[in-house]
Amino acid sequence: MMMVNCVTLVGVLVGIVVGIAGLLFGVNAIRTGNSIRRAELITKIYHAFLEDDLYLFYARIRNGEAIDSQQEHDERLMNKSLTLFDEIGYLIRQGLLHNMAAWWSSDAWEYFAIEIQYFADNLSVWDYMVTRIEKGLERGFPKEIIPFTGFRELLNSIPMEFQARPFPRIPEKHRAFFAKLDS
Repeated sequence: MMMVNCVTLVGVLVGIVVGIAGLLFGVNAIRTGNSIRRAELITKIYHAFLEDDLYLFYARIRNGEAIDSQQEHDERLMNKSLTLFDEIGYLIRQGLLHNMAAWWSSDAWEYFAIEIQYFADNLSVWDYMVTRIEKGLERGFPKEIIPFTGFRELLNSIPMEFQARPFPRIPEKHRAFFAKLDS
Protein backbone atom coordinates (compact mmCIF):
# COMPACT_ATOMS: atom_id res chain seq x y z
CA MET A 1 0.00 0.00 0.00
CA MET A 2 2.80 2.34 0.92
CA MET A 3 4.56 1.44 -2.34
CA VAL A 4 1.46 2.45 -4.34
CA ASN A 5 1.30 5.79 -2.52
CA CYS A 6 4.99 6.45 -3.29
CA VAL A 7 4.51 5.60 -6.95
CA THR A 8 1.43 7.83 -7.09
CA LEU A 9 3.29 10.66 -5.37
CA VAL A 10 6.22 10.34 -7.78
CA GLY A 11 3.78 10.34 -10.70
CA VAL A 12 2.08 13.48 -9.42
CA LEU A 13 5.43 15.22 -8.87
CA VAL A 14 6.62 14.29 -12.37
CA GLY A 15 3.33 15.58 -13.75
CA ILE A 16 3.74 18.88 -11.91
CA VAL A 17 7.34 19.29 -13.10
CA VAL A 18 6.35 18.51 -16.70
CA GLY A 19 3.41 20.93 -16.41
CA ILE A 20 5.63 23.75 -15.10
CA ALA A 21 8.23 23.07 -17.81
CA GLY A 22 5.48 23.19 -20.43
CA LEU A 23 4.13 26.44 -19.04
CA LEU A 24 7.59 28.04 -19.02
CA PHE A 25 8.20 26.83 -22.58
CA GLY A 26 4.85 28.28 -23.69
CA VAL A 27 5.51 31.67 -22.06
CA ASN A 28 8.96 31.78 -23.65
CA ALA A 29 7.49 30.92 -27.08
CA ILE A 30 4.93 33.73 -26.76
CA ARG A 31 7.61 36.25 -25.74
CA THR A 32 9.83 35.18 -28.62
CA GLY A 33 6.93 35.44 -31.07
CA ASN A 34 5.98 38.90 -29.81
CA SER A 35 9.59 40.04 -29.98
CA ILE A 36 9.90 38.83 -33.57
CA ARG A 37 6.60 40.47 -34.54
CA ARG A 38 7.68 43.76 -32.96
CA ALA A 39 11.04 43.63 -34.75
CA GLU A 40 9.25 43.00 -38.06
CA LEU A 41 6.94 45.99 -37.47
CA ILE A 42 9.83 48.28 -36.58
CA THR A 43 11.76 47.14 -39.65
CA LYS A 44 8.76 47.61 -41.94
CA ILE A 45 8.08 51.13 -40.70
CA TYR A 46 11.73 52.13 -40.63
CA HIS A 47 12.22 50.89 -44.21
CA ALA A 48 9.40 53.19 -45.30
CA PHE A 49 11.72 56.10 -44.46
CA LEU A 50 14.32 54.60 -46.78
CA GLU A 51 12.15 54.51 -49.92
CA ASP A 52 13.73 56.63 -52.63
CA ASP A 53 11.25 59.50 -52.82
CA LEU A 54 10.53 59.53 -49.08
CA TYR A 55 14.23 59.32 -48.24
CA LEU A 56 15.00 62.41 -50.34
CA PHE A 57 12.00 64.20 -48.83
CA TYR A 58 13.14 63.24 -45.35
CA ALA A 59 16.61 64.63 -46.13
CA ARG A 60 14.96 67.96 -46.95
CA ILE A 61 13.05 67.86 -43.65
CA ARG A 62 16.22 66.93 -41.77
CA ASN A 63 18.08 69.86 -43.35
CA GLY A 64 15.36 72.28 -42.25
CA GLU A 65 14.27 73.06 -45.81
CA ALA A 66 10.86 74.68 -46.17
CA ILE A 67 8.45 72.28 -47.83
CA ASP A 68 5.91 73.70 -50.27
CA SER A 69 2.75 71.66 -49.68
CA GLN A 70 1.14 73.47 -52.62
CA GLN A 71 3.26 71.27 -54.87
CA GLU A 72 1.51 67.95 -55.37
CA HIS A 73 4.67 65.88 -54.95
CA ASP A 74 5.61 67.59 -51.66
CA GLU A 75 2.05 67.35 -50.34
CA ARG A 76 1.89 63.64 -51.14
CA LEU A 77 5.19 62.98 -49.35
CA MET A 78 4.25 65.14 -46.36
CA ASN A 79 0.96 63.26 -46.07
CA LYS A 80 2.71 59.91 -46.43
CA SER A 81 5.26 60.82 -43.74
CA LEU A 82 2.74 62.09 -41.21
CA THR A 83 0.45 59.14 -41.87
CA LEU A 84 3.40 56.88 -41.12
CA PHE A 85 3.68 58.54 -37.69
CA ASP A 86 -0.06 58.00 -37.20
CA GLU A 87 0.51 54.31 -37.99
CA ILE A 88 3.28 54.10 -35.40
CA GLY A 89 0.97 55.76 -32.84
CA TYR A 90 -1.80 53.30 -33.69
CA LEU A 91 0.51 50.31 -33.29
CA ILE A 92 1.59 51.64 -29.91
CA ARG A 93 -2.00 52.14 -28.73
CA GLN A 94 -2.81 48.58 -29.86
CA GLY A 95 0.11 47.24 -27.82
CA LEU A 96 1.99 45.86 -30.82
CA LEU A 97 5.22 47.83 -30.39
CA HIS A 98 5.67 47.81 -26.66
CA ASN A 99 4.78 46.55 -23.25
CA MET A 100 1.79 48.64 -22.12
CA ALA A 101 3.30 49.08 -18.65
CA ALA A 102 6.40 50.67 -20.20
CA TRP A 103 4.34 52.68 -22.74
CA TRP A 104 6.92 52.23 -25.45
CA SER A 105 10.16 50.42 -24.95
CA SER A 106 13.52 52.03 -25.57
CA ASP A 107 14.45 49.66 -28.35
CA ALA A 108 11.65 51.08 -30.49
CA TRP A 109 12.36 54.71 -29.57
CA GLU A 110 15.93 54.50 -30.74
CA TYR A 111 14.63 53.92 -34.27
CA PHE A 112 12.01 56.67 -34.47
CA ALA A 113 12.79 59.45 -31.99
CA ILE A 114 15.18 61.25 -34.30
CA GLU A 115 12.77 61.26 -37.27
CA ILE A 116 9.94 62.59 -35.12
CA GLN A 117 12.14 65.38 -33.80
CA TYR A 118 13.41 66.37 -37.24
CA PHE A 119 9.83 66.65 -38.46
CA ALA A 120 8.83 68.59 -35.32
CA ASP A 121 11.69 71.02 -35.87
CA ASN A 122 10.46 71.93 -39.38
CA LEU A 123 7.82 74.70 -39.39
CA SER A 124 6.51 73.49 -42.77
CA VAL A 125 5.31 70.29 -41.10
CA TRP A 126 3.27 72.17 -38.50
CA ASP A 127 1.87 74.56 -41.12
CA TYR A 128 0.76 71.61 -43.24
CA MET A 129 -0.89 69.84 -40.29
CA VAL A 130 -2.78 72.96 -39.24
CA THR A 131 -3.98 73.58 -42.81
CA ARG A 132 -5.21 69.98 -43.23
CA ILE A 133 -6.90 69.93 -39.83
CA GLU A 134 -8.58 73.31 -40.38
CA LYS A 135 -9.93 72.17 -43.77
CA GLY A 136 -11.33 69.02 -42.19
CA LEU A 137 -13.00 70.94 -39.38
CA GLU A 138 -14.45 73.44 -41.87
CA ARG A 139 -16.01 70.53 -43.74
CA GLY A 140 -17.64 69.39 -40.52
CA PHE A 141 -15.48 66.39 -39.70
CA PRO A 142 -15.46 65.52 -35.98
CA LYS A 143 -12.25 65.97 -33.99
CA GLU A 144 -12.07 62.21 -33.47
CA ILE A 145 -11.13 61.61 -37.11
CA ILE A 146 -8.72 64.45 -37.73
CA PRO A 147 -5.40 63.40 -39.26
CA PHE A 148 -1.91 63.41 -37.81
CA THR A 149 -2.80 63.11 -34.12
CA GLY A 150 -0.23 60.32 -33.83
CA PHE A 151 2.59 62.73 -34.62
CA ARG A 152 1.90 65.00 -31.63
CA GLU A 153 1.34 62.00 -29.36
CA LEU A 154 4.68 60.55 -30.37
CA LEU A 155 6.48 63.87 -29.97
CA ASN A 156 5.05 64.36 -26.49
CA SER A 157 5.94 60.79 -25.51
CA ILE A 158 9.63 60.71 -26.42
CA PRO A 159 11.54 59.72 -23.27
CA MET A 160 14.06 62.23 -21.91
CA GLU A 161 17.00 60.02 -22.88
CA PHE A 162 16.05 60.37 -26.57
CA GLN A 163 15.19 64.08 -26.60
CA ALA A 164 17.37 66.56 -28.46
CA ARG A 165 18.54 69.68 -26.66
CA PRO A 166 16.73 71.92 -27.30
CA PHE A 167 13.73 69.67 -27.72
CA PRO A 168 11.37 70.74 -30.54
CA ARG A 169 7.89 71.75 -29.42
CA ILE A 170 4.75 72.92 -31.20
CA PRO A 171 5.64 76.30 -32.71
CA GLU A 172 4.34 79.30 -30.79
CA LYS A 173 2.12 80.40 -33.69
CA HIS A 174 0.27 77.04 -33.59
CA ARG A 175 0.07 76.38 -29.83
CA ALA A 176 -3.30 78.09 -29.37
CA PHE A 177 -4.74 76.15 -32.30
CA PHE A 178 -3.67 72.77 -30.91
CA ALA A 179 -4.69 73.71 -27.37
CA LYS A 180 -8.18 74.55 -28.65
CA LEU A 181 -8.24 71.34 -30.65
CA ASP A 182 -7.30 69.26 -27.60
CA SER A 183 -9.96 70.81 -25.37
